[in-house]
Amino acid sequence: MSFQQQGLNFSSKEEIKESFISGRKCEVQAIYDGHTVIIPGVLEYIEQTDVPTGDSIAIYPSQSFSQYMITTLKDYTRQLVQALNVHGMISIQFVISDKQICLKKVSPYISRIIPFLSKITGVSMVEMAVTSILGEKISEETDHLLLPVSSNTVYVQAPAFSLTSSEVLDCYSNQKMKSTGAVMSTDIKLEKALDKAFQSTNVKVPEFGAILFAVNDKDKETALSLAQRFFDVGFTIVATQKTAAFFTKFGLNVRQIDSLFDATSEEEGLEQINHDDIQIIVYTAQEEGSDSHRYKIKRKAVEQGVTIFTSLDTLAVVLKVIQSRTFSTKEL
Repeated sequence: MSFQQQGLNFSSKEEIKESFISGRKCEVQAIYDGHTVIIPGVLEYIEQTDVPTGDSIAIYPSQSFSQYMITTLKDYTRQLVQALNVHGMISIQFVISDKQICLKKVSPYISRIIPFLSKITGVSMVEMAVTSILGEKISEETDHLLLPVSSNTVYVQAPAFSLTSSEVLDCYSNQKMKSTGAVMSTDIKLEKALDKAFQSTNVKVPEFGAILFAVNDKDKETALSLAQRFFDVGFTIVATQKTAAFFTKFGLNVRQIDSLFDATSEEEGLEQINHDDIQIIVYTAQEEGSDSHRYKIKRKAVEQGVTIFTSLDTLAVVLKVIQSRTFSTKEL
């Protein structure tokens, strides 16, 4: 049965996309009793669609979506919920790509994000959902209770990973969620809330040192922009051969090292990291080296306390935290 047969009225006639769409993720929660649709909140995720939501950083309220976009997301959510006619809690994931809203997934159950929203609002959403499932009506007046206590406050939920779990280290082995928990932080500024979250999950955010880039061709332009900003706050930029050549072409001062995965052993690859005082590794070049070699390099790096990022979106918010702590340096 098509969406249009169910009474949904989207602006585009093409609701199903067969190709993979990359963009910003968001999640909308709804509670439905057959008459009233209550929407506890619209959450924005930092990482894009290739990272599971359970491994992504969630922000509430959204810091980048326009009010028109949020209103549209809520409108689409109401249409979907009423068309599906599922009583209780429904979680709907959307992807925002080129200012277009694409439906990703509808889950007719309570999402892991509900405890986060319940703590923000002080309202037991599980109790509301169970009440609606049992046939009782939800008061429309409940909607105003689901707003944040302070509109000036930013709330962050960040995934926590067990460093004893070897599976965590290789983000390209599969698309399964790898986080083992989550933490919640809050502040009046997004950067401060993120900083608290990183500290709580033992993610080291160094303020100086060297940062190593080894990225895919498709990521090089974005990585270049990030590398320039890291350079501006005092980091030394190190890169593998192809990445260094790209950075140098655009005038960035970069020190080149051999590919980590050309070394005859993972110990030799790690020696290069220690020799250059590298504090952060940015790695999206999953086509380089064997799976076994990449895995061993990553594991050794984690054991040595070197932070590894495989998502440029996560790296961008880490940079915001560093910038909030430090001063930029530019030649006069």
